[in-house]
Amino acid sequence: MKTSHPQFEISNWRSPRTSRPGERATGFTLIELLTAIALLAVVLPAVVSAINLALSAGGFAREQAVATALAQDKMAQLLAETQWQQPTMAGDFSPDRPDIRWQGQLQDWNGTLRQLDVTVTWVSSSRQHSLTLSTLVKTEEAQ
Repeated sequence: MKTSHPQFEISNWRSPRTSRPGERATGFTLIELLTAIALLAVVLPAVVSAINLALSAGGFAREQAVATALAQDKMAQLLAETQWQQPTMAGDFSPDRPDIRWQGQLQDWNGTLRQLDVTVTWVSSSRQHSLTLSTLVKTEEAQ
């Protein structure tokens, strides 16, 4: 005896994505998938590059903020301890930041005023960066 199963007959076969006979299958076609993949292939590298650039800029901004704070501290120390009158002013920020160096320079500015420059130098991403802070110092007479 032969048993017939109507759900397995070819004439009654339906795609699992359809719910009624004669209804078109839902989902994505191959061309739609290829278009989406091509769009991702174009857009994704640009997005990753933009994120990488933003992270790099944020890192450099953080380095500049640290260098500025160190330069301000060194300038305050030089002024408070009257070390700005010494002919040679240079060093690093050991033990905390031995990789960052500083140098002070004194120049005549106007009469009894002299300009004190503190330059901080550091290396980041195989490139040397520097930042200079300046202030005026009043002296009894220009030297």
